[in-house]
Amino acid sequence: MSAFWSTFIQKPEELHRSRELRFRDDNHKQWLRLIGVKNGQQLLEVGCGSGLFCHRIKTYCPGTEVTGLDRDEVLLSYARERSKALGISCRFVAGETELLPFEDGSFDLCFSHTVMNFCEPSRFLSEQRRVLRLGGRVAVLNVVNPPNRPELWVPSDGCEEKALFDRLWAAADQSGAGKFRRYAWSVEQTCRYLDEQGFQDISVDILSVVSSAPDSAHVDSETATAQIEENRLAELCSVEKARHMAPDALSDEEYRNLVQKIHRRYDRLLEDYRLGVRHWECEICTVAAISGRKAG
Repeated sequence: MSAFWSTFIQKPEELHRSRELRFRDDNHKQWLRLIGVKNGQQLLEVGCGSGLFCHRIKTYCPGTEVTGLDRDEVLLSYARERSKALGISCRFVAGETELLPFEDGSFDLCFSHTVMNFCEPSRFLSEQRRVLRLGGRVAVLNVVNPPNRPELWVPSDGCEEKALFDRLWAAADQSGAGKFRRYAWSVEQTCRYLDEQGFQDISVDILSVVSSAPDSAHVDSETATAQIEENRLAELCSVEKARHMAPDALSDEEYRNLVQKIHRRYDRLLEDYRLGVRHWECEICTVAAISGRKAG
């Protein structure tokens, strides 16, 4: 299969921890409603990544049979190891999203999260329609945050950390490594695709989740620390991937300097949090779910 995504886009732990901050104990009912999960169903997550959604669904709806599919073997290995550690029974299968390795009519629900914009839309949906039972539903989830809004982990302008970060990523972008095809995505166009594939009862739903707000009064110290550390991990993984793509963009000393500056920034943020110095950083993730029913 492949290790493309885990090498160039998101490492397993990075992907897992970012999704873990979104799909939580306190909001799991909203996520289950958004996806359309019902206990007793046979579910397929198309592009399951680290397996976080599979594990959470099986935890909250133990009567479901959950299968996760991905083409990245590194992510699948991580998902299987997490299943063993958690004592959760989920099946993880290697395969292509546009040629699913399952029999017709195998599932009650197929869902995906931030996957369709990396696949040819018609084949992506027609394969899920094929493996759904009559009356089964497909749910396509994607993030619809405002464009060009930098994530919290991206360093601010005007500092040496940002200058080194930008130089490294400019070289990585020019290298051509890690490039992949991306398809245009919108709620409206996804509704049209489902309609063209013959899905009925097409619906649109929205869920907004505060994925990071460590200074908020209702966020406990353990969660606040996890939110800050997740941003540290995201930046460290980002520069590691960029250096893999452009190994000569920074000298060894410059790269070590960049990593040290990243650690110092997040160490300061943690210390500020412990001392009661508030920065009021906040990150909100808005997810749209477009679903439809397979009719006879």
